[in-house]
Amino acid sequence: MATSQRKKKDRKLPPPSIARIFRNIARLGRRKNIEEPTTPIIIQLKGCCIEDEGAIALLHSLEHAHVHCSLLDLSLCGLSNLSATHIARWLANDNKCSTLCLQGNEIGDIGGAAIARALQNNTTMTSLRIENNKLGEVAGNAFARTLRTNSTAFKELNLLANPLGSSGVSPIFLSLASNRARVMNVALRRCDIDCSGIIVLADALRSNETIISLDLQSNLIGDDGAAALASSLKHDNRTLRILDVRDNLISTGMYALEDMIQTNRSIRLLQIEGNDFAGDWASLNKRVQKQMDFNEIGYWKVVEKELKEERERLEAVAEAATASAIEKELLKMKK
Repeated sequence: MATSQRKKKDRKLPPPSIARIFRNIARLGRRKNIEEPTTPIIIQLKGCCIEDEGAIALLHSLEHAHVHCSLLDLSLCGLSNLSATHIARWLANDNKCSTLCLQGNEIGDIGGAAIARALQNNTTMTSLRIENNKLGEVAGNAFARTLRTNSTAFKELNLLANPLGSSGVSPIFLSLASNRARVMNVALRRCDIDCSGIIVLADALRSNETIISLDLQSNLIGDDGAAALASSLKHDNRTLRILDVRDNLISTGMYALEDMIQTNRSIRLLQIEGNDFAGDWASLNKRVQKQMDFNEIGYWKVVEKELKEERERLEAVAEAATASAIEKELLKMKK
């Protein structure tokens, strides 16, 4: 008997069905007082083929029951522009959802632009996963406007595996140049970006002070793009820590990147494999890795120095506060 009960206890529950989620939402809606909302729930439907009809019904259910969710995962659910526009309308009135996952669907420019516009005044969304869809130039322009108007919308910008092209990402790069958007990680892998877009990015990096990680793997970057990136990072930018340009079309531009990391000691990781370099790859890779190791050691020396300076500053502040307190006590005693 005890063994049977233990087996039942150890047995994993099946993933929640869409019907059970609807029932839970309705139950929460009946129990709660609209003036005092319940704690936001988590809805994870990754891989459930609910398609547009199911997603729209789910959103209507949330709105009707006045139930909020902090995480909504509808990735790999067969969604199109139709459900994306309904998600955008829901986001425009939502103030609880912080994570929205829509990767691996069929969302195009219309749906992507609608979601981007909905986030222009949203202050709670910090993570949007919309990679591996069909976003193009129109959606890219919409996300650029959102980055210019909303400084809290994204800490990570994940648009990888969308056919944005240089015309779609260039407005985004221009928005990042202003530092209004506090984006730290940018993932634009497999976005069909050529040298014209990378030259815009290089100009933006000259003034950007927030991006620490930049993923440009599997694009169409050639020597001109690599040279522009290298020049920007060599002379101006000291914020970026990780640069991934693997599987592009870079040949002689590799020498410019190698020269850059010898000057810019802020770069912790430079990934360059899979390009069209025709020289001695083993020798180049060895030199780059050696420089990376040197940069890493130098980085920790800088960190140690900064921590020491911060300790000295705090000690000086504490001493000044103590001296001020003693002075006040002496003045009181004289009176």
